[in-house]
Amino acid sequence: YTMSSVEYDMGEIIVYGVAGEYLMGGGLSIVGELVGTNFGKYKFNNAEVNDSNGTTLDTVIGASYKEGNMKIILGIPIAQGNATYRAYNYKIVSGVSFVF
Repeated sequence: YTMSSVEYDMGEIIVYGVAGEYLMGGGLSIVGELVGTNFGKYKFNNAEVNDSNGTTLDTVIGASYKEGNMKIILGIPIAQGNATYRAYNYKIVSGVSFVF
């Protein structure tokens, strides 16, 4: 896009992923997910910016528990890849969902 007569191109950003869930029984499941992101080279006034491309990969391992219409999930994503583009090294994520 153009801002103040300066052209800026963010490059191509490609996000991809795969996830799986293994039912253990009794409402308990083991979950896993891989989410990758590829960043293309940025351009500033049609000149490529050095070291502006990279790749990250988030590996998520966790567990979920389902009881009736409610599902609780707890996981630990671990970030890998180019440190310039990672938002974190690891963290804990959780969630609760209800189906009506």
